[in-house]
Amino acid sequence: MTALGLERVVFIPSGLHPFKRQEVLAPVPDRLEMLRLALADQPGFEVWDIEAMRAEISYTVDTVAAWHRYAPQDEPVWLIGADILHELHLWKEWQRILDYTHICLLARPGFVIQAANVPAMAFLERFRVGCVEDLDYQKLGRYGFFTQSACLLDLSSTELRRRLRTGESLHALTPPSVIDYLQKQCPYT
Repeated sequence: MTALGLERVVFIPSGLHPFKRQEVLAPVPDRLEMLRLALADQPGFEVWDIEAMRAEISYTVDTVAAWHRYAPQDEPVWLIGADILHELHLWKEWQRILDYTHICLLARPGFVIQAANVPAMAFLERFRVGCVEDLDYQKLGRYGFFTQSACLLDLSSTELRRRLRTGESLHALTPPSVIDYLQKQCPYT
């Protein structure tokens, strides 16, 4: 949020995910509650449950179009991890995401982006801007694409579930309120 100069970050947990088996994911109500607990004391962080509440599969293009209708005055930046880039070309109408939002690709430990091996990169490169300050719809006349390096923790939900199952500590990795919720409410982890 700080590095990109954003006013807020809106977290949008998925409901029915098109690429993940539902049995791999915690139930939607639990994921929503854990996210709300994790963000409770974080100014500028919000939860939008639009995807979680959908009865059908959630597609990003539909979500960003809904945000555009909900807040047409906003100039959103869709934050995605570098690990997603390799499957982006498989997403429903993925090129249309840039009709509604800037895209910021966040570096993720262990993922090296080799443009030649990433089908979506040729398309995204046409929208690339040089720095975050250039993500300006009025100046560009369109939404843009930007890559942001950041100091990120090498951690995934899979790793958190593994640690929880094996009894390893999560205290430096997630807020105490979420750990408490997991231990009391989520025996399936």
